Amino acid sequence: MPRVYKDSSRTPRVELFKAFVSFIKFRIAVRRKDQAKRLKHVLELLEHLNGDYPVRSFVRLKAANFSKFALHKKHSLPALLSKTKKLKSLPKNSLGRLYYELNEGKEDYFKTLSSNMPTDKYTDEYALFLRRSLDVHDMVHIVMGFDRDLFSEGNVLVALSCGGSSPYWKWCFIWPTLLTRLFDGRWKFFILACKILFRETPNRCASVDNWDLIHWEKLLDKNIDEIRAQLSIPSPVLYQPRYILLSEER
Repeated sequence: MPRVYKDSSRTPRVELFKAFVSFIKFRIAVRRKDQAKRLKHVLELLEHLNGDYPVRSFVRLKAANFSKFALHKKHSLPALLSKTKKLKSLPKNSLGRLYYELNEGKEDYFKTLSSNMPTDKYTDEYALFLRRSLDVHDMVHIVMGFDRDLFSEGNVLVALSCGGSSPYWKWCFIWPTLLTRLFDGRWKFFILACKILFRETPNRCASVDNWDLIHWEKLLDKNIDEIRAQLSIPSPVLYQPRYILLSEER
């Protein structure tokens, strides 16, 4: 197991009690509209829930034949996605161009998390991997065709879990919040949302072994339809962007 902490040889592990405490503190911060504490507690929550799950993906990525690019400071996904002018010049419907259009002039909650992520305690290589994982989150948005609304974010978390990049136990903290916002007495939309979350989205990404192990760095100039065909990801049938609306208060 590669070293992930600068000053310790230990491996991260799941801390469910600490995760529960962080979740309660996060919800209190949301109610109080305290942005600083909200970010602090959600980052703690993610760390406590992830445990050694990211480390396992990190180990597999290091063994991949493209790891010298994916874990290189100048050639990794975060570095390539920071070159907005180049992304804007890519062909229409290419992955990189769609990433630019997805984020242009918009606040990205996960980019905010990335910029506030405390990485000083990690080795440089593992910190880069964690930042890359947050960019992989955006790649899933685009490849799966998900919008930026909260329901779409829930579907991305499902896709990441089914695609091997996120632990399933995160759902215990996410679904109660998401589903209570979906249900406002309209059974038709609530049942449809559950079908999308628990059946359609997992089925669509069933062919993906691990999203982190895809060589995204070489796909940025490729047509999105070609990428979906390569990954065997079909178009959604039930999901439509902005069709199911719910409270956007996170």
